[in-house]
Amino acid sequence: MRIRSFFRQTHEILASTRRDAPPPRRIVVNFMHRDIWSVHCLAEDCKTPISGWTDVASTETLMRLLHYLGATPEELEHVA
Repeated sequence: MRIRSFFRQTHEILASTRRDAPPPRRIVVNFMHRDIWSVHCLAEDCKTPISGWTDVASTETLMRLLHYLGATPEELEHVA
């Protein structure tokens, strides 16, 4: 009986969490090179910030970020 109760409570928690989650949305990831590369996220309107600026630790990290976001090999060569 305890196991069924546990699973029922877990299911209720998960169900309530899914309802409370914000809907998916599109974001713009903005990269900027000053002395170092930095990145921040904006809402789709390109005006509303979602995050602050974060410095990219190394060129390798920058390349992994760009590759993950779908950059082509030609685009990666241009950045390097």
